[in-house]
Amino acid sequence: MKGFYSFLTDLYFKMSYVRQIVWTFLILTIFSILFLILSREGNISTKTVGWEKSMYISPANIISKNINVASKGRFIAAVFEGELEKSRGIFMSVSFDEGGKFLQPVQIAVVNEKIDLNPQVAISGEGVITVAWHQIVQGTLKNRIFLSISKDMGANWIAPQQVEIGYELEMSPRIFYDHRGGLHLFFQAFKDRHFNLYHAVSDNNVKFDITGPIIKLTENIKGAFFPAITLSLDHVYIVWQGKTADFTDDLFFIKSSNYGRSWSKPKKITESKANDASPSILLHDGTLYVAYRNSDEKNWAIKMLKGNLYGENWDPVPIHISKTNVDCFSPKVADFNNEIFVVWYDSREENSSIYLRKFAIAESILSEEVKLSPDKASAKNPVFITLDKDKSVVLFWEELSRIVAKFNDVYASPPSVFSATHPDGVWSRSPVAVIEWTPPEDESGIVGYASIIGKSDARDINPTIMNIKPGQTRRVISDLTDGVTYFHIRSVDGAGNLSRTIHYKIQVSSNPLPSPVIVSSTHPQGKAMSLSSVLFNWAITDTERLKGFVWSLSKDAIKNPENFISRFDIKVDDLEEGRYFFSLSAVDKTDMKSSVAVYPFIVGSTGIIDPEDLKKMGQKDLKVIEKTDKVTIVEVKHPGIEIICQSEIFDNDPFHAVITLQNLHENDVIGYSIDFSPSRRELPDKINLKSKIINIEIQKNGKYFISAKAKYRKYVNGTIELAWTKPFTREISVSIPLKLSPLEIYLKVLLEQIREKVFIVSSVLMLIIITIMTTGYGEKLLYVYKVAIFRMHVFFSLWSKTDME
Repeated sequence: MKGFYSFLTDLYFKMSYVRQIVWTFLILTIFSILFLILSREGNISTKTVGWEKSMYISPANIISKNINVASKGRFIAAVFEGELEKSRGIFMSVSFDEGGKFLQPVQIAVVNEKIDLNPQVAISGEGVITVAWHQIVQGTLKNRIFLSISKDMGANWIAPQQVEIGYELEMSPRIFYDHRGGLHLFFQAFKDRHFNLYHAVSDNNVKFDITGPIIKLTENIKGAFFPAITLSLDHVYIVWQGKTADFTDDLFFIKSSNYGRSWSKPKKITESKANDASPSILLHDGTLYVAYRNSDEKNWAIKMLKGNLYGENWDPVPIHISKTNVDCFSPKVADFNNEIFVVWYDSREENSSIYLRKFAIAESILSEEVKLSPDKASAKNPVFITLDKDKSVVLFWEELSRIVAKFNDVYASPPSVFSATHPDGVWSRSPVAVIEWTPPEDESGIVGYASIIGKSDARDINPTIMNIKPGQTRRVISDLTDGVTYFHIRSVDGAGNLSRTIHYKIQVSSNPLPSPVIVSSTHPQGKAMSLSSVLFNWAITDTERLKGFVWSLSKDAIKNPENFISRFDIKVDDLEEGRYFFSLSAVDKTDMKSSVAVYPFIVGSTGIIDPEDLKKMGQKDLKVIEKTDKVTIVEVKHPGIEIICQSEIFDNDPFHAVITLQNLHENDVIGYSIDFSPSRRELPDKINLKSKIINIEIQKNGKYFISAKAKYRKYVNGTIELAWTKPFTREISVSIPLKLSPLEIYLKVLLEQIREKVFIVSSVLMLIIITIMTTGYGEKLLYVYKVAIFRMHVFFSLWSKTDME
C-alpha cells in the first residue's frame, strides 16, 4: 500500500499534465457542489402543463413538515412545523401578493417535542391570524392545545397560550373564523374512556366557551376521529371518521345551522365492506364533496362522495378517483370554475408523488390523472387553498424536508370579439356577419376555441366542445334571420381550462317590419264623425327591431308619412270638416320603412269613403321609402368628447382611458378614431374603436398623448348627416420602475444567496485562489520540501555531535 501511495505521489510531482488533470477535476467538483448548494434556493419546476410555476416556501436550513394554509383576499398565511439548528417549533411565512413572494419564515413558538404538532391557521375578516397546535406539556405528559395570535398580519406574535379545557387528552385542533369574526375551535379529546369531537367558540381569541361533545356515542358509534369541517355563514358541516360496532371505520355527517350551538343527528354516509378514513370536505353550490380513503380493494384507494342539498341526500355509490393499486394517502379537495380538484399522494413509482384528477360537475366526467410533483423527489401531504381573486388555486406539499407551493394555471382569458359588418349594439341589414376576435395571452398557450350560435342570450350557455382551431381568428355566419342572434365563444388554453363565455350580439334587420295596425276610439275607419279631435293608437308584432314610426295626416289625398314619432299613439285637434287619411309606417333600427298603413276617417256629419277608391289612391300616390331621411328635428350644438384617465402612470400593467361625450347621445355615435403615441399626430377620418373604453399597454417611460374624435350622426333640417367631432388630446406621464431581464433576476437572486452563505463562498474562493497559485508549482514545492528536510537533517546531526562532546 505504501509503495502504491509512493508511486502516485511520484507520478503527481514528476508529470505536470497529471497535476493539471487532478486540479481541474477538483475545481470542477468544488464548483458543482457550490452550484447545487446555491441553486437549491431558487424556484423549481415540473413538466405538467398548466402547473408550471412552483417555488419553495421554507429555506433549506429548516427541516419542515405538516403545512397548513389560509387566505383572505390577496393575503396568504402558511404555517408549518420545522427544525432549525436543533430548535423545533412552529414557523410562519406570509405572502401579500397571492403567493407571488413569501416572506422569510419566522418562528412563532419553540416546541422541542418529538410528536407531530399539526399546526392549523385561520385568518379573520379584520386580518387577525391565529395558529393552533397540540403539544405535550412538560412535567405532566399530557397533550394540550396551544394558540398564538398576530394582530398585524404576521409582523408580531403573542407568546403561546394554552387553551384551558381540562380533559384527559386534547389533540388535533381545527380552527376557523366565521363571517362575524368568532373563532371556532374543534378538537379531539379523550374522556370517559372514549375519543370524541368537541367544539369551542371565542369572541376575543383568548377565552373559549367549551361545549360538551358534538357526537353522542352509541353502540354503533364507539368513537369519533379526524373531522373534516367547512363553514358557510351560520352553517357548519362536519364529516368525520367513526369506529362502528364491528370495529371498522366509516364516515359520518352532522351539521349545525346556528354557529355550532346545536347539531343534527349523526348520519352514516358510507357503507363499505372495509374501512373509510381521512375525509376532506368542500361545499360547492349547495353540494358537499367529500374525498376520502377506502380499503375495499385491499389497498387504500381515493374515492369521492357527494352530499346533495347541503348534505340532506348522499349518493349511494362513491366516485372512484385513484387508478393505481398501491396505497394512496392524504386526499384533499378544492373547487374552481365548476370543477372539483382532488389531490393525493402515493408510491406507485420509486418515490412518493402528488397526483390530481378533476371532476367536471356539469358533465360528471373525470379527467385523467396528472402527476404534479417532480420525478426524482419524494413528495407527500398536499394541502389546497383557493384564492378569492379569480379563484386561482395554489397547492402546497412536503418535498425533501421542505415546503413547496405550486400554482395552477386554472384561468384562461376570453378572446376580444368584434365585427366590422355587425358592430356591437348596431343593427345591420346584411344577413351575413363576419365575426372576428383577438386571441388572448396565456402562459400555457391557446389551443382553440369552443363556440355555439343561437337565438338565446342565456348567460348559462357555455360551449364545452372545441370546434375552432387556435390559428383561426374569424368566422363567417350566413343566413341570419331577422332579430338578434348570439355568437357564444370561449377560449381553451394548453392546460385544458375554458375561459368565461363571450356572448356577442348580432342584430340583423334584412326585411322590412310588418305594417302597423291602426285603430281609433273616436273615429271608426271610413265613417263620418262630428268630433273635430281624433285619437289614434297602433301596434306592431315585431318590436325588437323597431326604432319608431313616421306618420302624416292629409286631407282629400293620401300622403307619404314623414314625421317621426316614437310613441304608439297621437291626438290631433281642431280638424275642419272633410275627408282625411292618416298614414303610418314602422321604421326599424337600420332606418328601413315598412309598407304604409292608411287609416281613412271623416270629420263632419255626413260622408263615406269607398274602399275601391282608397285602393286606387294608394297605388297611385304611396311610395315605400327604404331609407328614412327625416327622423328628428333636434339638432346637436357644440358636440365634443373628453378623455378621462390617470395623468401619471407608475406601473406597466394595462390601464384604461374612458371617452365621455359632450352634447352627444350615445345612440348617435358610430365610432371613434383614436391614437396613442409619444407625439401629437393628426387623427385619420377612420373608425378604429367602437367602445368608449381605450385599452392601453405601455412599454417605455416618457410622455404620451392619447387623442380621439367621434364620428356621429347629426340632423340638419330633418336630414341625417355624418360628421366628426373636434379631436381631444390627453397627455400622460409614464414612470415605470426598471424591469429586470430573466438573467438579471437570476443574478440578483444568486447574489442574495451568496450573501446568505458568505462563509461557504469565501472558503471555496480561498481554496480556488490557493489552487490557482499552486498549480504548476509542484516541482518547486518538492524542491523546497527536500531542501527543508536536508537542512533539518544537517541541523539535528550537528546538534547531536555537539551534545556528545
